[in-house]
Amino acid sequence: YKSAGENTVEVCRRVRAAFDSMLAEHSEVAELEFRPFFDQGKIIENSLGTLYENALYGGFLAVLVLYAFFRRLRMTLLVAAAIPLSLTIAVTVLYLGGDTLNIATLMGLTLAVGMLIDNAIVVVESILRRRELGDRPALAAATGTGEVALAVVTATLTTVAVFLPAIFLTGGSDASVWLLSIGKPIGYSLLGSLGIALVLIPLGSIYLRKDRTTVHPKDQAEEPRPGLYARALRWSLHHRFAIVLLAFGIYYSSRIPSEAMGRQGSRGREQGPVRVMLRFPRHFGMAEADAAIQKYEEYVLDAKDKLQIEGIFCRFDKNGGMAMMWKSPDATIEKSAIRETLQNEWPRIAGVNTSLETAGEQG
Repeated sequence: YKSAGENTVEVCRRVRAAFDSMLAEHSEVAELEFRPFFDQGKIIENSLGTLYENALYGGFLAVLVLYAFFRRLRMTLLVAAAIPLSLTIAVTVLYLGGDTLNIATLMGLTLAVGMLIDNAIVVVESILRRRELGDRPALAAATGTGEVALAVVTATLTTVAVFLPAIFLTGGSDASVWLLSIGKPIGYSLLGSLGIALVLIPLGSIYLRKDRTTVHPKDQAEEPRPGLYARALRWSLHHRFAIVLLAFGIYYSSRIPSEAMGRQGSRGREQGPVRVMLRFPRHFGMAEADAAIQKYEEYVLDAKDKLQIEGIFCRFDKNGGMAMMWKSPDATIEKSAIRETLQNEWPRIAGVNTSLETAGEQG
C-alpha cells in the first residue's frame, strides 16, 4: 500500500521501474512477464490528460469566439492573454499553499478557463469606447477602467463567494474535500484575472491601434445607421413568441446528440476496474464465504473472453467482500455492456447481497 502523503502517480512509476530493473538484473526471472492488471497511476494520468486537453480546447474556442465578435487581432490577443496569465497565478498560489495538480484542481482550472476573460472584455470595451470619444490612450485607459472597476470587482467577488461555504463544512466529508479542491483554483484564477483586467489590460490597451472612427460628443446627436445586431434585436422584440419557440427548439434538439453520445466517462474512468461489492448474511462463516467467492471467480473465468476481462481480484471475510475485474488493454467492449451482462448472468446465492459499480455507476 502507498504511504500517506505520497504521490500516487510517482509511486506507480517507481513500482514499474523496480519491476523492469528486477527483470534486467536477475537472470532467473528474465523469462517471466509481469503484466499489471491494475495501475492507478495510469488511470490518473489518463484522467489528467483528458482534463488538460479539454482546457486547451476550451481556451482555443474562447479565443475564436472573441475574434469572431471583435474582428481585431490585437484586441483579441490582449484579452486572450488573461487566460494563461490567470492560470499561472492560480497554479503559483496552489504550489505555494502546498497543493498539487490532481484531478479535482485541474477540473477547477478547466471550469475557470471560460470565465477568465470576462473581466478583460468589459475593461477593454470600456477603454475603446473612451478612445472612440476622443480621449488619448493613457487617459482612455484610466477613465475607461475606472468606469467599470466597481462592476468588475463586484461580479468577480460574487462568483468567488459561492465557494466560501465549503470552508465551513466539517467532518472531512467528501463534499468539503471536492468543493475545496475545485473551488480554490477557480477562486485563485478569477482573482488573478481581476488583477490582470484592472492593471495589465489598461497598460496593454495603450498600444492598441486606434482603428475605429472617433466620435466626438457634438456628433453623438446623429442617430447611427442600425447594424445587423440592432435589426435582429428589433425583430426579436416584435416576434417574442417565435423567439421563445426557437429557444425551446434549440434546447430540445441539443438532447439528440447528447443521447447519441451515451453516458461515457473519461478515459481514466473507462479504463478503471469493475467492482462487485458483496455482503454476506450473518450465518455465513469463512467456509461459506470462501465457497461463494470461488463460485464468483469460476463464473468470471468462464466468461473471461465474453467480457474481455484480463484479471480478477477478490478479498473477503465472513461479513462481505469485493471482486474487482479489469478490462484487457485491447478490449473493445464498453463498461455499459459489461454492466448489463453481469446484471443478467452474475451468480445468485441465497442471502448474499451484491452491488455493481462500473465507471462511477452503482446498482
